[in-house]
Amino acid sequence: MKYNLPEAKTTIDKNNLDTEAAEQPKLMRQWGRLYADAIAARKTAEDNLAECCARLRNDIRERPESFGVNGRITVESINDALILLDGYRVYLEKLREAEDVEETYKQYVRSLASRDGKISDLVKLHGQMYFQRSNVDSETRAAYQRGVSAQVNEDAARAAVED
Repeated sequence: MKYNLPEAKTTIDKNNLDTEAAEQPKLMRQWGRLYADAIAARKTAEDNLAECCARLRNDIRERPESFGVNGRITVESINDALILLDGYRVYLEKLREAEDVEETYKQYVRSLASRDGKISDLVKLHGQMYFQRSNVDSETRAAYQRGVSAQVNEDAARAAVED
């Protein structure tokens, strides 16, 4: 089943860690509220299903023939008849949908908690200047260092001649 659920922001912009870190508590609060609402919706759906079952069981006990229960009325025969009723299936479907939505929000909140740890780790790496390291290949770096060394040697030779 597909539900119209908002998409959680799980990506992290490494170049904008201050904003990401500032937005993280807001996202956790927003998704935490949605998750709490989903839990409440699931509990309401469970209560509605239980109430529906109780009413339908009473109806089946009062008029078993109209629900296709013949002979002795047992818990099994009532449950068998209950499962076939449209009203029961509607409430059962609502419960399953509420459980799916709750699980989705639960996973969103977990992913945001994981995201929070990743942001913290990236901030630590940034503080250690991890991202300041050059991505220049070794040949280019060696040529640059040779050029700098040659320039330093020329400057040193000129300084020695001038003295």
